[in-house]
Amino acid sequence: PAALLDADSSEKVDCDTLQATGHANVFALGDASNAQTANGKHADAQVRFLAPAMQDRLAGRTMPTYKADDTFVFAVTLGRYRGTGQVGSWRLWGWIIRMAIGKHMGTDYAPEIAAGNRTMTEKKW
Repeated sequence: PAALLDADSSEKVDCDTLQATGHANVFALGDASNAQTANGKHADAQVRFLAPAMQDRLAGRTMPTYKADDTFVFAVTLGRYRGTGQVGSWRLWGWIIRMAIGKHMGTDYAPEIAAGNRTMTEKKW
């Protein structure tokens, strides 16, 4: 419903718990919510927060508080052997991008993500 959306058509959420504003049993994360900018790093952190927090909620315990990390992280490959990126105010060198993502473009662990065995950053969550 339109009452749940902000001006950008994102779900309005409480940034401390990722609960929809005015609805204690509705949660939104990633690019569906207005908690943070829509990128994979934030969605990954929100999933890792919300999975155990939902167990607390269902058990009637107090939910923990989500602590947003808004450090700017960006990396892009420019072909197989080149790339560029930034972490905070630091520029990443092309060889770091090649070693981190240029070799496989993330496809080496895509089956584990699809199976729910890992997130972008956590292997055994």
